[in-house]
Amino acid sequence: DSGSAGIEGTVKDQNGAVVQGATVTIRNTDTGLERVVTTNYNGTFSASVLPVGRYAVTTKADGFAEKPVNVQLTVGETTPIAIELALA
Repeated sequence: DSGSAGIEGTVKDQNGAVVQGATVTIRNTDTGLERVVTTNYNGTFSASVLPVGRYAVTTKADGFAEKPVNVQLTVGETTPIAIELALA
């Protein structure tokens, strides 16, 4: 879609091990649009066809502290992010 963007990333723990099954909430801070995805067996996630803008990306997983990250998405770009979770 023209005018849209995407985000993809990997969730790991403090030791560099991937975190499977983490819930990643991607929320546009201007419009409130929200998309929730889950990391796969490689600890990766992706969300495409998102409106451009500012997003708050919050990651949760059992046994870990919640991790917020702010991201700016640009037209036609898929923005990569790496998220490191600390133990709760």
